[in-house]
Amino acid sequence: MPSSQAIQVLQHALSSLTHPIVIADLGSSGNAVTPLPDWFTKYAVSISIDALTPGESNSSLFSKNIVVSGLAVSDAIGLGTLIERQFSMCSGLNEVYPNEVATYGIESFYQEVKRINMATTTLPEILKEHGLLQIHYLKLDLEGSDLAVLDSCAGVLKACALLQAELRNTPLYVGEKTLGESLTHINRQGFDLIDMKNEFWKRKTPNRHRVSHGNLAYSDAVFTREIKPENDIAIVIHALLLHFYGYTNLAEHWLIDQMMTDTQLRLALFGVLFDPETLLQQPFNHAFFTHLALAR
Repeated sequence: MPSSQAIQVLQHALSSLTHPIVIADLGSSGNAVTPLPDWFTKYAVSISIDALTPGESNSSLFSKNIVVSGLAVSDAIGLGTLIERQFSMCSGLNEVYPNEVATYGIESFYQEVKRINMATTTLPEILKEHGLLQIHYLKLDLEGSDLAVLDSCAGVLKACALLQAELRNTPLYVGEKTLGESLTHINRQGFDLIDMKNEFWKRKTPNRHRVSHGNLAYSDAVFTREIKPENDIAIVIHALLLHFYGYTNLAEHWLIDQMMTDTQLRLALFGVLFDPETLLQQPFNHAFFTHLALAR
């Protein structure tokens, strides 16, 4: 646990924020699980949106908890048709390619339950309704609508430390891009890929139960972007978000080029980033070649 003194220094700085930190989780899971500590989330707003049933959110952790249900997030304000499917996490505004579904033998997951005419809104509109200006962390899991919604958010992402989007290797939903096209599209918006959490599916073949490995189906791709912080507090928020979500090395590398006027605040920040106890909880993802590892 970081020292109480370091946390107090950081909290004192965060308490002067005129606009809260915004954590937006769009899709089926909501903010039910977050790696953010209580002392940080008290200065943050959580936005969870799911057109059917939003996941349980840690509302008590955040200064404000905005849960939107019965309304579909899209790239435009208007009306849409939500396709509810047997497996609720496959529900969304987009049609699927039946041949792709059949390739993996997952027809039961995508079996249509009903179609619901539903109002659509955009994330910037929700921010506007609640007097919020920027998104600092954005997670997209919108069954084929991720890139369209991301495009609609371009004006509110200048302070975004982390973006996570579900990108399929081969389009499953009508209108999707391939993984390569999606990565290029997001990069052109100023985001750099830093992590990929891959999911592999086996194709429906007679002997698929005898093999252990399938092919890449989709990736939860994680991106960051270079920001131009206006003050010390903006630097602190960006670095802490990278750290809390497991990218401390990236946070330190970014901080090397940042000038902070408050030396005490900088020391407190590094005290939290490199607290031995919390560093041990971070996921291990190093995969150096042996000779490179030895050289390091």
